[in-house]
Order: sequence, then structure tokens, then C-alpha cells
Amino acid sequence: MGIAAFEWGEGQLTLLMINRAAWNGEVLSGRAQPNGETWCGISRNGRVAFLVDTMIFDGLNNCVSFPAEFLQGHMSPEEFANEIAEDPVRYPGITFNLIVADITSNSMYHISKVSQTMPYVHTQQVAFGVHTLSHSGLDIHLANDLRLKDFFTEMIDEYENKQLPSLKEIAERFMYDPIEAVEGRKLTAFFVNFDVTELNNNCIPIQEGRYRTTSTTALTVKPTYEVEFYERYLDNGEWRDHEVTFNIV
Repeated sequence: MGIAAFEWGEGQLTLLMINRAAWNGEVLSGRAQPNGETWCGISRNGRVAFLVDTMIFDGLNNCVSFPAEFLQGHMSPEEFANEIAEDPVRYPGITFNLIVADITSNSMYHISKVSQTMPYVHTQQVAFGVHTLSHSGLDIHLANDLRLKDFFTEMIDEYENKQLPSLKEIAERFMYDPIEAVEGRKLTAFFVNFDVTELNNNCIPIQEGRYRTTSTTALTVKPTYEVEFYERYLDNGEWRDHEVTFNIV
């Protein structure tokens, strides 16, 4: 499960994404391992994709290839969205929410499949502004989505006409927040870390072990097309950091 907040504007993007995964102490899943795919990425020519949430049934996981397919391809966001929507029967047993965008053409699309049994994929163009994306969809009025949107908007407003803090600071500001948007409901906090036996909920994909926040990604694309990317993730029980800076060409 995951949740993201992002500000989308002409030639620019600021994204914060928090991912969670089931961890049984030996195998960590959630960063699309071990198949080498990705939840989130940006290409050197300004293509962006992030798969904020996916629920996988019957061992199927073909939707985790969507971000890489878009990033490595040549379709516009609209063309990519239409291709997925035109053949929904290819994705039985899964639900997903996906954003694909092209910074240079100012085009962004949301692609979602909300039912594991109904062969229907919904697509919509995303307007400029501040948005959230979670397993519930785009800009959903649920407590956790609204709280993240409020926090993210406050940060954007706080640094209006000023330089944003480092991406590491932005990520940590949200990643370690343990406050529950709905008191008593562990899954409504940004940061979660608990034994699954503490929660009787069929949304947790394992029967034993821990369920926790496993990674946070922060991405910013400036109007100058300078890209900064930061990720903090859990790898075999240890936190690791990854930072990249480059220019869109």
C-alpha cells in the first residue's frame, strides 16, 4: 500500500510518495522486488510514472511493470492510458492506481482499475494543482488522504517564493509522522510499524510478521528542468539513502 501527494504545474513537479510493505523478517516486498521493476521513476527526457498502490491477487503482479514500460517507451501519457484502458481483460485479479506524465509536454494522466473482478480501467487527465493518490484513487476525501494533502499544501505555501528544503528533509518530515488521521486506526498514520497480529484487517497481505513503512521517495522538477530525486528505503532491515540530480534533455 502507498500514498502520494504532488504539486503539478507547467514544466514542474514536486512529488512525495510513502510506501508500505509486508515484511516477514527475511523477505521485503513493496519496492517491486525481486523482478527489478519500479514503483516510481523519471527518465532523462522528462517522463514520470508512479504506481502508488497495487493489490495483487492469485499471485499476479503484471501491473508493477507499468512504470518501467512508460518510462522506457515513446507513447504520450494519453496514448499509454488509452492502450491500458482498451484491453482491461489483460489485468484480471488486480487493482491499481497509476500516474504517468510528460514534463516537457505538460501532460499527466491517472489510470486506475478499482475492481479485481470487473474488467474496467478508468483514465483521466490530471489538472495543474496539488493532488493526492492512494489505494482509494485520485483526490479522495478520506481522512488519510486529506491529512497528507493539508500537510503537503502547508509546506508548499510555507516555502512559496522561497527555495524548498532538501528533499531528505521533506521526506523525513512526513515519513516518520506516527499520528493517526483516525484515532485507533493504525493504517491512517503516515508511518506504520506493527505486528500484523495487532490488526484484524484483511487489507494486510500476510498472516504474520510486521507491516511497516518501507520507503519514502521525494522528487522535484524545477522550471529549469533540473531534477532532484531522493529515496530512503528499508533494505534487509537497514535504512539506506539514494540521491540523484540531473537535467532533463
